[in-house]
Amino acid sequence: MAATKKLAKFTVTEAGDDFNLHIEDEAGHVLELSATRDQVDVIADKLDELLSQDDSADEIDDDEAEDGDEDEVKDEVDGKKR
Repeated sequence: MAATKKLAKFTVTEAGDDFNLHIEDEAGHVLELSATRDQVDVIADKLDELLSQDDSADEIDDDEAEDGDEDEVKDEVDGKKR
């Protein structure tokens, strides 16, 4: 099995009835995938399930917020940053 790489960028764009997923690692290697609406729905459901397991992990202490140590997460949908 290949070594795990760190995600640098992830974008999703509509392509007719399907979606194009653009996944880039820190080294700049890119993986382009086409996925159906059902496949994207399964991915979204699984991510939602994993993220909702421990909502306290999303909380930031006041000290951390002031220090600017929190991680910044960027995501794009249809080429637009949210």
